[in-house]
Amino acid sequence: MTLVDINPFKALFYTSVIYGVISPILILFILLIANSEKIMGKHKNTPITNILGALTLIVMTAAAGAFFFTL
Repeated sequence: MTLVDINPFKALFYTSVIYGVISPILILFILLIANSEKIMGKHKNTPITNILGALTLIVMTAAAGAFFFTL
């Protein structure tokens, strides 16, 4: 990183930002897969795990939205 003049701390920060923005999309896909009886069979999500997953999706989407709103 020194050879290409990239600050490692800034690189870590921007990587974290990218992960935070991509997280809601990944959570949505995980919820869709976990609710598919074709994929998961008898191990698909229960209503409680769906509620917790939806709450997580909402919180992460709000956090990503708040990040862009405060820029």
